[in-house]
Amino acid sequence: MDTHATAIARGLVARSIGPGDVVGLWMARGLELLIAQLAIAKTGAAWLPFDADAPVDRIAVCLADASAKGLLTSQGFASKAAPAIAVEALVYQEIAIFGEEPFPIRARAARPPSNRPI
Repeated sequence: MDTHATAIARGLVARSIGPGDVVGLWMARGLELLIAQLAIAKTGAAWLPFDADAPVDRIAVCLADASAKGLLTSQGFASKAAPAIAVEALVYQEIAIFGEEPFPIRARAARPPSNRPI
């Protein structure tokens, strides 16, 4: 499980996703969803979860409102999302980068944007 999460995290980092960023997460419940959550957490980014039954137009609005850098999803959901969302649909099986080298520890912690009250 950790090996797959690290591979997905590497794929996200390769797309310049890191601390302070938001990534949408739209997948069916199950082990893959938990692995995807762990992968996003490893990058230092935050995930914006969507229920598997969420309407695509609602997902598109939420992603835009959150200034999300992508939507991490499965192949089946990506085909539904592609025409409606403005961010890249990141299919977790396709972005995974497996390797032997240790995953870099994120140096910065995620912080709220400075223009929003805490």
